[in-house]
Amino acid sequence: MYLFVHPLHVLGPEADRCMVLWRQLLEKESANPHSAVCIISDGHPDTAPLVEIADKLFGNRFLNDPRDESDETAIQVSSDLDKMFHERGWNDQWVPYEFWSSRNVRRNAMGILKMMRKQGLEFDPTTLKLVAAGQQWSGCMAKYPMFVGQYMGLKQTPRVRGDLCPEAGYPHKANFQECIELDRHVHLFLFKMPDGRPMAQLTDGMRAIWEHPHVAVLPAEAGRFLDITVDTPNANVRPDERAIRRRADGSLEVDVGDGVRPVNVTVFGHDITYEAFRDLMKQAVIRAMGKM
Repeated sequence: MYLFVHPLHVLGPEADRCMVLWRQLLEKESANPHSAVCIISDGHPDTAPLVEIADKLFGNRFLNDPRDESDETAIQVSSDLDKMFHERGWNDQWVPYEFWSSRNVRRNAMGILKMMRKQGLEFDPTTLKLVAAGQQWSGCMAKYPMFVGQYMGLKQTPRVRGDLCPEAGYPHKANFQECIELDRHVHLFLFKMPDGRPMAQLTDGMRAIWEHPHVAVLPAEAGRFLDITVDTPNANVRPDERAIRRRADGSLEVDVGDGVRPVNVTVFGHDITYEAFRDLMKQAVIRAMGKM
C-alpha cells in the first residue's frame, strides 16, 4: 500500500519534480492488482490533482482521506491514552502534541481498515508493505507512517521514500541517498550536502504512542567526525537542546526523531568520506529512552 501524506503540490521545481514522480509511480503500480494507494489530505485542495489520478487508476483500490469518528475508535483513543500514562508516566515524559497527533492518526488508521473492508480489500498484516511519500519531512512524514503502521497491526516497518518527498532533509538542503533500517524499526536516512559533506537523520519507523521514544548511541570516536544540530518538526514548539548528550564513556547519545516531539536531530560528517560516515552511523545502538 502506498500512503501519500499531505502531498501538496506547492509551486516550485522540487514539488514539480515530485509530482511527476508520484504520477509515474501510480501509473506503474496501478497495473499490480495487489497494490493499493491511500491519500491522507485532510481535504486540502492542493491534493486534488493526485487524488484525481489515483481515483482513475486504482478504482476501488484507492482510499481517499479515510477517517473514522465512531464510538469504537473513540474508545480505542481513550485506551491509547491510558496505556501511555501507564507506560510513560505523566511528568516530563511526553508532550501534548504527541497524543494529539496519535489521536488524529489513530482515526485515519481505523478509517483505512473500515474503508478497505467496505471496498472489498483484504490484507495480511505479516506481509503488507506500507510505502510512504509526501510533503512535510520531519513532521507528518515521520509521524503518519509510524503510527499508521503500528495501529494497522503491521509487522514490517513502513518505508518512507526520501526520493519521493520534496522536503527530504528538512530543514537542510541535501540530496537523499538511501535509507537503512536499524534496530527497533528506526530509520537511518543518509544524504549528501551540496558541498559534498555527508548528512544523516534518524527517525522512528513504527512505534505506538504508549511506547518509549528511542535514542541512538554513537561510538566515542564519532565525536571527532560529527557535527550535530537540533531543530523541531513543529514550528510552534521550541527545539529541545537536551536531545544531544555526551555519556560518561565518551559515546554520544542523540534522540531519535518521530515527528511529534520537538526533536529533529541532524548529523553532519566532516573530514570523513560518505562511505566511512555511513558505516559509523550504522554502528548506532538503538535503545528505549530512559532505559539502559
